[in-house]
Amino acid sequence: MSKEEAFRRTLQMFRTNKPDAIISTSESITRGIIEAIRLLGFSTDTIPVLSLGEEHWNLYSHTIANVSASRPAMKLGNAAAEILMDQLESPLAKETEKKIVPIPVNTNSQPKTVFSQPIEHSLSASRRLIKILMMDTPQVHALSNMAQNFENQTGVKTQIDILPHNQIYDEIINNHELSEPRYDVIMYDIPWLPMLASQGVLADISASVSSLDESIFLPGLLDHFSNFENSHYGIPFMYAPQIFYYRLDLFEDPALKAEYEKLYGLSLRPPVTLKEYNNLANFFTRQTSVINYGLSISAAYDECLAPEIYMRIQTYNGRIFDRQGNVVIDSPQSLKAYIHLMRSIKLAKPDFRQATDTSIVQDFIRGDTAMLITYPSFLTDLVDLRRSSMIGSIGYSLIPGRKPLLGGWGLGLSKHSKHKEDAFAFLEWSCSEQIANYMTVLGGNTAITSTYENDELTTLYPWLPLYLETYQYTSMTIPSDQGKIMNQNEVDAIVCKWIYKLMDQELDVVTALKNTQIELEELTNSTFV
Repeated sequence: MSKEEAFRRTLQMFRTNKPDAIISTSESITRGIIEAIRLLGFSTDTIPVLSLGEEHWNLYSHTIANVSASRPAMKLGNAAAEILMDQLESPLAKETEKKIVPIPVNTNSQPKTVFSQPIEHSLSASRRLIKILMMDTPQVHALSNMAQNFENQTGVKTQIDILPHNQIYDEIINNHELSEPRYDVIMYDIPWLPMLASQGVLADISASVSSLDESIFLPGLLDHFSNFENSHYGIPFMYAPQIFYYRLDLFEDPALKAEYEKLYGLSLRPPVTLKEYNNLANFFTRQTSVINYGLSISAAYDECLAPEIYMRIQTYNGRIFDRQGNVVIDSPQSLKAYIHLMRSIKLAKPDFRQATDTSIVQDFIRGDTAMLITYPSFLTDLVDLRRSSMIGSIGYSLIPGRKPLLGGWGLGLSKHSKHKEDAFAFLEWSCSEQIANYMTVLGGNTAITSTYENDELTTLYPWLPLYLETYQYTSMTIPSDQGKIMNQNEVDAIVCKWIYKLMDQELDVVTALKNTQIELEELTNSTFV
């Protein structure tokens, strides 16, 4: 178990049970455990940690555990070898033997300072409470596990309600329409920002944002995640660009490489173009038996399907709207994108109408598919992929065409919140660099630049520099300066409606594009500046 996994598991354990003491099997694990204990505001004075650690040359400073038993690996190995040799020399006469090797035990007489000391409260005093609405992602669960740290620092309790992607927008709107809204903090998908800000769902927090160090975020990220009509309505919480993942063991297999080059005249590599992407899908699905399918397509609902077509439209230099907000989806570029998507579907795992963002990830992790294009936020076990026994090594690269969608979520305040000061304190805490580092260890994808440049983190998770590099290629589906306030969900619904009909062979590609153009024009004509 790594230091990072020990940190994750300890946080999870404290959600259901506070232990009296913890015994670890290495100094590395001990450091992860104690980091979690101190993050939650506890001390090793009250929850002692005992480590069965390693042998070190430094006697007084090698452990941070209360008690550490240094296990000398070479002595233990020699003792085990002696017992084994005796058994081999006299297998019939020699009885089972146990041997005790004396090991030194050290105590740590100087407890370290905790990460944050709990704030003392009177038992009779009513604690402040903020309610938070968030989407079901690993990063949100990581934040929830650490919420005790926020309470320790501020004295403010949190209630975090978590909903799936396809339900959270409706809940945000329903909450806003209540006479007394339930939520103080709202997690929102970045395409929703103009609509939520213009309708008064989100509070203008420009004055509070001005107190933050904006340089900690990826350059220009506030423009996409926070800014609407020169005011700020949130802060960046989760940055998630589309990334191409692939089975490195398959792509490096000599026999597969030779066969692919013979068939296509190209080396077996991460695809540079969308055409090459479909060639690879065809190869793995139809021309080799080493794996079931080349890819999966998620089309269970609009939020899954829309990025599949939007990514392809952008790659072929098409647009849904121009800079003035005019509908321009019915174009030769979009025609190429739609044709490519239909070809991908024919090469994909057949359950695409039931497949979701998370299920196609599971297809990949289980070894059903060779390739995956998705947002990192849906890879729930990314930090453990290297240890997976079900599949080989994982490769990662820029998506074919190098025009990924900018995905991500922000945190904002409900305009009707009665606890805005406490709620903004939560936003400020959630985007601090130290919390961002913890969330990265726990499998999240932050909007903080330093996490993608941290030496230890990039060594542990070598895909982080790629996520940072990808940012320069990302773009929004709907331009933010188009002059009209578009409801992303309504746009998605129209686009996907006609793609579903195309999937069901109710019409051809040309007709699907034409009908999409007409309905989007009707939508924009009913939308006022």
